[in-house]
Amino acid sequence: MLHLSFTLTGRGSAIASIADGDAKVEIEVSYLSDALGDLARAVRGILRGLPETSCSFQMEPGEHRFVFSRKGDDVLITVVQFSETFSRQRDGNHLLELRCSPRELATACINCLREVRDLHGEDGYREQWVNADFPIIEYRELLELRRRL
Repeated sequence: MLHLSFTLTGRGSAIASIADGDAKVEIEVSYLSDALGDLARAVRGILRGLPETSCSFQMEPGEHRFVFSRKGDDVLITVVQFSETFSRQRDGNHLLELRCSPRELATACINCLREVRDLHGEDGYREQWVNADFPIIEYRELLELRRRL
């Protein structure tokens, strides 16, 4: 079963993880980008039918990129590591590849967002993630998209 998490660890820092029971990758994340919002938008895009989407988790230095690709009725998730922050490269160090259903991906992303919101609230998230808003619009859209699956 797919599991996504985003744990705020201090002002402007977090640990993100992706796991499927057999494999897990944990990633340090910096506030250099809207990491949680970018994840929600990438998942929303793949659920809306785009053939591929991605989001990046910036570090200082470096980056991890989650690439979501449609493969038949499933979604293939590839986690790639780059040594440069805001890398424009396509190929990096492949760390993990997972396959799941669109519904499973939607549920994992919704649960991740819900956990962050329940723990910190929207105002607390903005304070911790250095003035970035909690992706509430994306959260609501993901709930609606999952209902349609």
